[in-house]
Amino acid sequence: MQKCDSYSETRTAAIGFGAYRGREAPSRYAYAWFHSSASLANGTHSIAFFSADIDNRKQTVKFSLNVGPPACPAPASPGIIVCAPTEGATVGRPIAVQASATPDGSFARMEIWVDGVKEYTQTTTPYLDARVPAPPGPHRLDIFVVNTLGTTWHSGVNVTAQ
Repeated sequence: MQKCDSYSETRTAAIGFGAYRGREAPSRYAYAWFHSSASLANGTHSIAFFSADIDNRKQTVKFSLNVGPPACPAPASPGIIVCAPTEGATVGRPIAVQASATPDGSFARMEIWVDGVKEYTQTTTPYLDARVPAPPGPHRLDIFVVNTLGTTWHSGVNVTAQ
């Protein structure tokens, strides 16, 4: 008796953002991975993913994506604005933090510290929309933005987690 391993070959492509965005090479496994990123302007964008199996059966997934301005607008001059939570607020857990920054020079990272312990770091954009763990009780949240030269801007709030 001869053993035969079966598999399917899959191809995946995406069309969106007004242009063809790329294609993954055929895969001999049950899964195909597609990785692509793009900066999008504010507005509604149509996205479509197409996949074809080894026997050329096509599957399509289409959806719309709405891109809007950040929920927390950046300050006009170098600095940081914490939009949530506000000073003295009673908050749920994990604690939701929203902040925006305008660093002088090139952006390097934003950090959230809870009671003197760094809980979150982001290096992609000067906008934060994150959740950080904290036990019930009073806490100090410090949010930092750092530019590539190491200059730091800081803002902090005191909150009570329920």
